[in-house]
Amino acid sequence: MVLSKTAAVNDVTSVIGAGIGVAPDTVDAIMSPLKNSEPPHSWETQPTVHSKGTSVVGARDATSEQPAKDLSTLYPGITFTGYQMSGDKKYNVEVHIKDVDLTQAYICGDLKIKGLTPQYPELITFFDAEIIGKKHSFVTGKWKSSIDVDKQHWRKFDAFQALERLHGGEGREACFKPDFKYDVTSADHVFMRWKEHFLVPNHKVDSIKGASFAGFYYICFSRRTGRVEGLYYHSMSEMYQRLALSMVEERQFKMYSFR
Repeated sequence: MVLSKTAAVNDVTSVIGAGIGVAPDTVDAIMSPLKNSEPPHSWETQPTVHSKGTSVVGARDATSEQPAKDLSTLYPGITFTGYQMSGDKKYNVEVHIKDVDLTQAYICGDLKIKGLTPQYPELITFFDAEIIGKKHSFVTGKWKSSIDVDKQHWRKFDAFQALERLHGGEGREACFKPDFKYDVTSADHVFMRWKEHFLVPNHKVDSIKGASFAGFYYICFSRRTGRVEGLYYHSMSEMYQRLALSMVEERQFKMYSFR
């Protein structure tokens, strides 16, 4: 989610984005130096500007080399925790996966973000996701995106850069061709698009005063590390709002009932 124009003007030091896009006048007045800048190379370092083509998502650090356990796939009930960055602001985020249908390349769940606005210290939205593979391509084709926007965002991920190098040629355009099919079943990285739809628990609310969730996330999930890394996009929002999540390891046995 991101703040609307009114909320941001009332408190310039409050959230400028945070995964739910910022209104255009607010961004122009407050964040114009950031809109065209490249996001930082490391999630945990002071922001620095990099030349075009430098990846920002998936940059290795001391913790990213620690593989998680039993992360062969996504499944219902899994939880991720972490944060979303917008400018120099960090907001705690928690994601619960509710349903997974790999045959339809689909997952859904809840995304909780804290501290976005003073009026709403905690916001929960329902989202669903498209898994890139045989059914969904790297070209979004909706949500006010374009193929140029897709290229700009996917190429911020180290894993996607490696995929392009693997397929090579055609000016790095192979992954965006209509006949390109990503083999997600054998890959370490799962690419997705997460789209928020409405507030939880009141599903009839698809917008709130002071915030917006009109955009979507470009997502890269590593089966090896259990990390989710994402970039939020909306045409009226601050660019490259960063999402960084880690899988929460289960510490107790699940209980099942058989009927």
